[in-house]
Amino acid sequence: MAHDYRSLAETVYSIFERGAVDELTTVFAADYIDHDELPGTTAKNLDLVREWVQMSRSSMPDARYTIESVVGSGNEACCRVRLTGTHQGEMFGIPPTGNKIDILLMDWVRLTPTGQVAEHWGTMEESKLLAQLGVTAPQTIDLTTPATVLTT
Repeated sequence: MAHDYRSLAETVYSIFERGAVDELTTVFAADYIDHDELPGTTAKNLDLVREWVQMSRSSMPDARYTIESVVGSGNEACCRVRLTGTHQGEMFGIPPTGNKIDILLMDWVRLTPTGQVAEHWGTMEESKLLAQLGVTAPQTIDLTTPATVLTT
């Protein structure tokens, strides 16, 4: 069965923007598997998606997911999506900063024969997100320490 990859992506990201967690079961399979983790939760699979939607909506009520590219073949698709918004609520334990967020997400999915999302692997520009939230890395990193050699 041919899939309309862009239409599915538009539906998913519209659900995310609107915070419409009650609509997730219309596009995600009942036995959906998510291969990602969300800091601060032990949620898995569709519960993980629900928590992502709720967290992103409460931390960035003005969040926009702009699809930049969708590529699909058979039962797999990949999306490059720009996430923008204003950090107005706690995100990953970081209190609101009022900072603008602008990062890329990459979502790879496997679809069921009927076009529902069955499985997901994703990544985002985490370093860029943390920098935009004002989280800085340690100031000193000692790269001069020799590597430890294990002997048996």
